[in-house]
Amino acid sequence: MDDFMLSFDLAHHVALLPVYAASEDVIEGVDAQAMQQGMLRRGHRDSVLCADLDAAFDLAQSALEQGHIVLLLGAGSIGTLAMRMREQAAHITNESSS
Repeated sequence: MDDFMLSFDLAHHVALLPVYAASEDVIEGVDAQAMQQGMLRRGHRDSVLCADLDAAFDLAQSALEQGHIVLLLGAGSIGTLAMRMREQAAHITNESSS
């Protein structure tokens, strides 16, 4: 998992959601908390655990409102977060053009 966490070394902020096994077997010790602890051990200064997609949505929206770039990585339900963010952006755009 250390090689995977290396991917986040240059990110300013990292938000982690719970990790769920799809059709694979659960890998002991591979979860959001372990990833966060590994990042902290590597010296990453800003990682946060999000309890669910709603918490991640709120965090991402706040980051976007501050002018930050939000990158979503994952599989499964993370796609619903991307759709919600796109719908919110369209709603904001429609309101400002009215």
